[in-house]
Amino acid sequence: VIVPVSGGIDSAVVLGLCVKALGPDNVIAYTLPSRFNSETTKGAAMQMMQNFGVQAGVIPIQDLVDRTLDTFEVHAHPIRDQIAKENLHARDRGKLMMLESNDIRALLMSCGNKTEVALGYASLYGDMCGVMSPIGDLNKLEVYRMGRYINEVFGADMIPEKVFTIAPSAELSEGQQDPFDYWVVSPIVDALGTKRIGPASLVKQFEQGLLYGEDWPADQTGRTVYDKHSVDSFREEVDRCFALMRRSVFKRLQGPPIITLSESAYGFDRREPLMNFWNGYA
Repeated sequence: VIVPVSGGIDSAVVLGLCVKALGPDNVIAYTLPSRFNSETTKGAAMQMMQNFGVQAGVIPIQDLVDRTLDTFEVHAHPIRDQIAKENLHARDRGKLMMLESNDIRALLMSCGNKTEVALGYASLYGDMCGVMSPIGDLNKLEVYRMGRYINEVFGADMIPEKVFTIAPSAELSEGQQDPFDYWVVSPIVDALGTKRIGPASLVKQFEQGLLYGEDWPADQTGRTVYDKHSVDSFREEVDRCFALMRRSVFKRLQGPPIITLSESAYGFDRREPLMNFWNGYA
């Protein structure tokens, strides 16, 4: 399998899972930095590929992105939308990884987590490329916990501490950080999508002081959702998440198959088996 490693927690966990399942000799990892990737994440990516003992490669993408953008603007029109420019980085990475997948007959893994899948915080034909999504049924907080567990299983800090503490970022533009407080947003998304709690009911639970415990953990600094939000600001966040989830269905329908861990994983139901050994005879 092929794992694109960014230096963030999601791809780190996918890398660890693949090595544990298949052995390092059957895992190929690439990091594909642009000018927006920090030295911290580039260093973490290289360190993890070395720690897990996989075949590793580095493919800088900035020249490719610049040429793609220049070709389009010369023959079509200038790109005005910033998000379109950002998505180009993800799509050029996806194109390169699919090229490798085709060339060596290896399966590309997608590294999106359940929170991102739900909110549509991913680029179609970019980081959504792949034949399988190993962590697509783990929310962002569960991915962090899985990373800790992977280190326990391997008996070493295969995933460096800085990967757990760095601010989450797609690194598609200068100084970009993910536009979510995952300690609040992940539980909201799970409540809306997994537990099928309506927005109004969820806000009511907040008003009643019920959002504590395992489903609503405090963050690394000990702050809970009640330390961060009033009723009005919590309602705004719930409405934002609900709107993003509804708008991103078209992305989820085109995403890779997800390894299902819960009763409410995203993706298609079992209409047709992906692994079907029936040859047409009884």
